[in-house]
Amino acid sequence: EEKCKQILAENDDFKVIVPPPEATARIRVLEREFLLDHADCLREHPLHLAMAPAEWADFCGVPVNEADAHRSIHNLLNKGSDTHSLICCVEKKTGCIRGYLNFGHFKQFNDQALHLNHLKVQRELQ
Repeated sequence: EEKCKQILAENDDFKVIVPPPEATARIRVLEREFLLDHADCLREHPLHLAMAPAEWADFCGVPVNEADAHRSIHNLLNKGSDTHSLICCVEKKTGCIRGYLNFGHFKQFNDQALHLNHLKVQRELQ
């Protein structure tokens, strides 16, 4: 079963966790799939064929370089951040991460605010 720092919510089939650094590779797989999802959604857009993979990554706010992406995810999971967080949905039966939520948190006008950066669910479960 997937190790976790903290269980935030759960039902009979899934649990939402704060993932450990060991989840870096799986999250990166889903992050690359996130880029493909966007490219597929915008298939009819006139610029679709003109955009290189690096441009799609930039458009989605995801690093294109694998080493940079792994380092960024690992550092976030290992050290945390004052302005950025990541939580995952884990299938209880398999222990596999099936999706993630990448979000920013910050103060705005003396209140806490959340900015949802990415929400990704594994394609087979969409």
